[in-house]
Amino acid sequence: MTMRKLLPERLRGITIIELVVTMGVFAILIGVGMPVTIDFVRNYYLKSERDSLVTLLEWARDQSLVNNSQNNHGVKINSTDFTGFIGSSYPTRTQSQDIIYPRSSVLTVSGQTEVVFEALSGRGSPAPTSITISNGQQQYVVTVNQEGRIDW
Repeated sequence: MTMRKLLPERLRGITIIELVVTMGVFAILIGVGMPVTIDFVRNYYLKSERDSLVTLLEWARDQSLVNNSQNNHGVKINSTDFTGFIGSSYPTRTQSQDIIYPRSSVLTVSGQTEVVFEALSGRGSPAPTSITISNGQQQYVVTVNQEGRIDW
């Protein structure tokens, strides 16, 4: 008697053919889904970076408009972070009051590296300013016009 005849049908296992076919189907699904997942993650990082920069620019403009600390406010784009600062320029800022947002290392940021908003008026300097954030396939451009309006 063979083993197959000794076991009832409900206790029999799967065959090697069934296992190989199932693994093949999973491999195809992973192969199709992986590029989509990678693009999703890349786009997420790009949008998150843009949103962090815009949030910090809006903070600096808002603080300038309400004349907080009776000083200008600005944003400096460094290689590892975005820094919100109080002062007429990054080198002359009040360093203890910096707001730092870490940046993603897989994205590139180009364009103006410092934007300062004038106290009370909120005007951006230098104006107009464009900052480009890119992941190699897609890019966003954030602009600040002479009146301090932030577009993205």
